[in-house]
Amino acid sequence: MSHQKGKADTLEPGITHFLKITRSYWSGLFHCYEVEGLPRTNNVTLNRLLVFYDIINVVVLVVKSLLHQL
Repeated sequence: MSHQKGKADTLEPGITHFLKITRSYWSGLFHCYEVEGLPRTNNVTLNRLLVFYDIINVVVLVVKSLLHQL
């Protein structure tokens, strides 16, 4: 990224800042990107949990509806 920041035009100050900040990160900090199958962010895990939560809600609604019909 640093060798092409000159081509970034108006984004160059942002890229310079990004490079300055990330220079302090130690190697291995983002090891999750090297582990196959490991979610890269909590967003992936959160999304899976929300899908599961939606499924559970549908099941509960169906069961309530069936019980109400009895």
